[in-house]
Amino acid sequence: MDPPVKDHFIIFQTKRYVTDKIRKILSVRPIPVYGRLAFLHVRKYNSIQGDDIMDILLLEDDADLGRGVRMALQTPDRSVTLCGSLSEARKILEDKIFDLLILDINLPDGDATLLLKEQKAANPLVPVILLTANDMEYDIVAGLESGADDYITKPFSLAVLRARVNNQL
Repeated sequence: MDPPVKDHFIIFQTKRYVTDKIRKILSVRPIPVYGRLAFLHVRKYNSIQGDDIMDILLLEDDADLGRGVRMALQTPDRSVTLCGSLSEARKILEDKIFDLLILDINLPDGDATLLLKEQKAANPLVPVILLTANDMEYDIVAGLESGADDYITKPFSLAVLRARVNNQL
């Protein structure tokens, strides 16, 4: 029997001996229900797709860098959509909910922190990673205070980016 689906969350009950490792893998936190531990699965399922493929939106105006990052992050269970401008990203975000957003801040048609604030207001559970050349302490603090879940400065290591993406998903 499948667990009940309620508002993009899966709620299920399990025994007390679930290990911390399993809790971390499943991204769950325990809540008491009728004397047992229940776990609220906080990974949002994409109800539009109806599958378990994790969808990532990558907003990067440097086409070569964008293609390289997309190739590094794309796996059989992970889809990466590459956008080159704010207007293109907004158009795509109107029709689809993503599991993760990776945003460059400085774009030819504007500043992506406005898009970040819009998306956090609309979908607060969707994590956002800022991937930018702005490496001053002020920029990092401003990005995180705008709602970003992580901040990576360019140049960056693909291994570190992959690890931080995995951590957010």
